[in-house]
Amino acid sequence: MNHQLLGPTTRRGFLGISIAAGTIFLAGCATGTPDAPGGPSAGPVGEPKRGGVMRLAATTGGGADMDPHGTTSNNNMKLCMFDGLVESDADVKTVNALAEVFEPDADDVSKWTITVKEGVKWHDGRTLSSQDVEFTIRRILDPKNPKAQAALLSDIDPDGITIVDDRTLRLDLKAPNSQLRESFGPTFAAIVPVGFDPAKPIGTGPFKHVSFVPEQRWTGARHDDYWRIEGGPYLEKFEIIAFESPSTALSAMLAGQVDAIGSVMPNQLPQLANRKDLTTIESETGLILFIGMDTRPGAKFEDKRVREAFRLALDRPQLVDTVYSGHGKIGTDDIGVFEQWDAGTIEPGLAPRTRDIAQAKQLLEDAGKAGMSVKLRVGNRVPGMVETGQIVQQQLKEIGVAVEIDMVADATAYYSDAYFEAELQIDFTQTATMFSNLYYYLLSKSGYNSTGYSNAEIDRLFDEGVAKPDAGYRGNMRKVLRILYDEGPWIVWGRQNVIDAYSTKFGGVGEDAGGNGFNGQRFWAISQA
Repeated sequence: MNHQLLGPTTRRGFLGISIAAGTIFLAGCATGTPDAPGGPSAGPVGEPKRGGVMRLAATTGGGADMDPHGTTSNNNMKLCMFDGLVESDADVKTVNALAEVFEPDADDVSKWTITVKEGVKWHDGRTLSSQDVEFTIRRILDPKNPKAQAALLSDIDPDGITIVDDRTLRLDLKAPNSQLRESFGPTFAAIVPVGFDPAKPIGTGPFKHVSFVPEQRWTGARHDDYWRIEGGPYLEKFEIIAFESPSTALSAMLAGQVDAIGSVMPNQLPQLANRKDLTTIESETGLILFIGMDTRPGAKFEDKRVREAFRLALDRPQLVDTVYSGHGKIGTDDIGVFEQWDAGTIEPGLAPRTRDIAQAKQLLEDAGKAGMSVKLRVGNRVPGMVETGQIVQQQLKEIGVAVEIDMVADATAYYSDAYFEAELQIDFTQTATMFSNLYYYLLSKSGYNSTGYSNAEIDRLFDEGVAKPDAGYRGNMRKVLRILYDEGPWIVWGRQNVIDAYSTKFGGVGEDAGGNGFNGQRFWAISQA
């Protein structure tokens, strides 16, 4: 395959604006979490009411612009204004959104047909067409200004796009790709109209743009012709207000200045416990804080025995109990992909490693690294990163490893060039598939491959896999995961539950398996209670 992979600048922007890498949500009733210590149960449910304004706190940046295809816009804002051809359903599987049909030819995954839903209205009253989809693809792939999703769409040949009619187009790819639909979620592949101007954004999403102050506030008003709900979403307006940290956002919520926060930390729950006007909902997700090890030639972790020693040295239950206050589970592999969210790609029998100090010490001695020292890059980029670094430092001391914490004080600078040179680092990713994690992070030429990991067999299995129908693809991914489990550059010690907090004035909030925070950005479903 001839994939165009993005570089470090995109990685910094991509993660510097939003935790969410996609819109993966598990919709459900707003049921409580009675076993969650220190927090109230979820809020009321019932018939939705029209009207009202929700003010959502943004703690990962308010966004510098309103371009859905770039890396400097706020993710929640994008999902208020735009939709994708596909999205994720309650089981975190890709389903059609704006697309009525999105499928390959029966015997050739290099040829695809896309038909958009009939009668979908843009915010300015025009009707969604196949020409809009073509325009969107060409805009993302523009060789003079490629957008964030250009890498995942790089198998599309712009010269191979054929408009069949006003609702249908055909794609003749450069190379077979059975996973093409996975690349068209709404976060960075939002469909925009022909002639789109990000300064005056027009979308098909639940809320129309009203006003925007960069890095501070965005306001949207109900799109009455929204395609999902007759009469448009329930809320009259939606506001996104930026805060510099989760703690300042929580203070604003306690003071009544915002109505919702995505991803509060468990240690913040006691502050909410006695507030009858506020509630929480806890979601089981695949969100992870992982440890990346530099595997480049000559690096301290080039030898896979050193990587295995570090894996065996960690007390995973202690990390889950301390960093997540028990609101999570021990990781079962070393890539950050879990069976319930990417069924069929996980090889049966993979289990969490049990801590073994003696074996870890022996591996270091065999590798000539006994008594080694290492610098661990840590930043307050997302909640839990700093705490993870501190605990890992103490645990590795027990196998004779001296860890120096390299604290990046400015969270916005965490993904600077130094990120790609770190010996050891704490990073994060959401509920993920093998396709997305491999493509972004772990192929030899992946633009976000900060560990420098390179394995020709994995590269081959990936390229062969995406060229096969789904069954063949999953078989290849199981082989890839086995390799990564045995020798990969990541330590996935656990996965995190996500706790969202919001006012009891609102209903329609459900669990979000994606780890994206607050209802999986399903803002059209929220209403007054």
